[in-house]
Amino acid sequence: MILTVKEIDRENHRTKGVVCANGINLFGFLDYGFPDKDLELECIDPSGMGLRLGEITQALSRRISSLSTLNSFPTEWGELQPWSKRPGLTVSFDFNQDGSWLAIDWLHGQPPLANFSIPFAQTVEKAEFRRRSERILLRRGLRLLEVEEQDEYRHHYWSVTAVCLKDQPLREINECAKLLTLAAHSAVWPDQPSLEEVLRIIHLGHVELLGGWLVENEWFDAKERVDLGDAQGRLEFAKDLAQFANGPAGGILLIGAKTDAKEGGVETFSKICPLDKNPQITQPIPRLVQQLRNIAVSHIHPTIKGLRMEIVSGRMGQIIYAHIPNQANQLKPFIVTGEIISGKLRKNFFSIPVRTNDGNVPVTAHEIHSLLAGNMSRWQGGGGTER
Repeated sequence: MILTVKEIDRENHRTKGVVCANGINLFGFLDYGFPDKDLELECIDPSGMGLRLGEITQALSRRISSLSTLNSFPTEWGELQPWSKRPGLTVSFDFNQDGSWLAIDWLHGQPPLANFSIPFAQTVEKAEFRRRSERILLRRGLRLLEVEEQDEYRHHYWSVTAVCLKDQPLREINECAKLLTLAAHSAVWPDQPSLEEVLRIIHLGHVELLGGWLVENEWFDAKERVDLGDAQGRLEFAKDLAQFANGPAGGILLIGAKTDAKEGGVETFSKICPLDKNPQITQPIPRLVQQLRNIAVSHIHPTIKGLRMEIVSGRMGQIIYAHIPNQANQLKPFIVTGEIISGKLRKNFFSIPVRTNDGNVPVTAHEIHSLLAGNMSRWQGGGGTER
């Protein structure tokens, strides 16, 4: 979609116009005059909400030459550096019907800041509202910087400032404004993330922000490190992967992550323990990843489809994550070959690990018989190929 910016009227230093595409006016804008670089945009056509921040600012930069340095927008922005200069551009968006307000500050060469003004309520304390805001924003590609209570011009509101970690549609940011308003006025707020949301946060490189939030469950496990120095350690790692492959939704294993038991004994991911700073790990982390991949191939049968094992580098250091996608039922059960008997590795033994809420347990002899009997029934009934 090619955006054009048209000027309609000018009075003193103020300029009115529209941002349009294919003959459709998407936004009306009011430019308060250079060098203030303060624009107000009002959504005219709902399709404009599908535009990304970068697209809109690129279009505006064609009209304001000083914004030419903002012409290149990657899919994800780097780390925000401390700023001392004024924003290169402030764009205020008027598209909320719930009393919230949003402004985007574009700083030259840095990620944009989103500033939300959320109607105040006594329902939620500041610390709790901050916690909720952090989760809401992180799920949609923004990282919370600060929350402040403001009372000015007869308006009492929460001022929420966040940095955009990636270029994204206005619709996503508008959704944040609505959810922040709900979070400020709701006595109860569910905030346990889904597997897909955790994956997005990992890929953004902000795993540490999951600390204190993510609990070990049927699809998530965390370990400070893995011990591959003996057969027992290698088998335990293979079981950690196979348990998720045998589960209903797959799972995520973080290596280099510490958990603490909260009230009720629930293990909660608490902090990052970078593997590259762990004195007990003497080999390069890429080599460790390759070892883990080799263990998955040699000890788990059948091969886990789509298994990803990658290094995640953040501000604190490197960790490893393994993502086990949901596996087809006809591939299950996934078995781990080998078992330690009387201190020795017996390759003719096997186990079928199954994930419980926060750990894995072996399948019982009765369950193994049921699995084998079910497969025999399918083979005898023509449901499979006998070998």
